[in-house]
Amino acid sequence: VGKYGYSRGEKASLRYNYMQQRIRSVAIIVNDKNQILLCRNRSAHTGQDYYVPPGGGLDDGENVLINAVREAKEETGLEIEIDKLVYYAEFLSSHFKCHNLELYFLAKSFKGQIKWDHPDADDVIEEVVWLGQSDLTGKRVFPDILKDKFWEDLKNGFPEVRYLGQTSL
Repeated sequence: VGKYGYSRGEKASLRYNYMQQRIRSVAIIVNDKNQILLCRNRSAHTGQDYYVPPGGGLDDGENVLINAVREAKEETGLEIEIDKLVYYAEFLSSHFKCHNLELYFLAKSFKGQIKWDHPDADDVIEEVVWLGQSDLTGKRVFPDILKDKFWEDLKNGFPEVRYLGQTSL
């Protein structure tokens, strides 16, 4: 196993599978009741519900900050202002043959009313909801850190940008 956790064969396998590269910006929006805004999606492939912060892929020529603001508006109806980058993660999607880099930005402010009408081609947002830490128990939430360590990071002002690792779907 090499320095970054791959054997030589695994690294070659990833390189020759010609995975598409995708960058996603994600907005972490927290209200004054210490609740995070999440989108409840239903997977078109499994029918299972899961919760994620609003976010999506960059449009051509778009920067990551503008992307996070646009995605938050499209998926929640809220206008946000970005504070800072707090997390980044990777995930490999074998179904879409895509290697995703996700950048999680904390919103410092938001305004507007929650509304959504932006159906996704593969997974559909069923609702947008404010949830506190205890509300997340028993729910499928991505990234998983939002269930526990996130709340400590929030309390401590996110003292560092944290790499959440690489997962496969």
